[in-house]
Amino acid sequence: MAGDDSAAPEELHQFRLSVKRFRYVLEFFQPCYGAALKDRIGLLKGLQDALGEMNDCDVAAKLVRKKLPKSDENRAVLLQKLEERTNERIELFRSRWAEGFAGHQNRRRWTDYLARYAVAPKPEEPPESNPPPEN
Repeated sequence: MAGDDSAAPEELHQFRLSVKRFRYVLEFFQPCYGAALKDRIGLLKGLQDALGEMNDCDVAAKLVRKKLPKSDENRAVLLQKLEERTNERIELFRSRWAEGFAGHQNRRRWTDYLARYAVAPKPEEPPESNPPPEN
């Protein structure tokens, strides 16, 4: 679905919300994986950013259609610009998806990494006790 050329903006928006939840889960478990997981979380953030901007344009276009009369000379120009920007963001998303997530090799890279590199987080050290101030 994610890299599917026929996915509608609403489907991509729902996918963005799923990516966001997955990113939050990875951030929660980052102490188990260390700093290397940060790069992978960055890939997810890149997907979210592109899809978020796409959704902003889609919502703006709906508002323009609803609020501006068809007779407004700026309506068509604005809708065209928003559609172009929406398509640019969708293409950016698809490019990022293809680079880091699509295909068997990328799926395998993610699942192998998540299965192989998890370690128990280091226990937190107890806070230092503060001796009373000397007078």
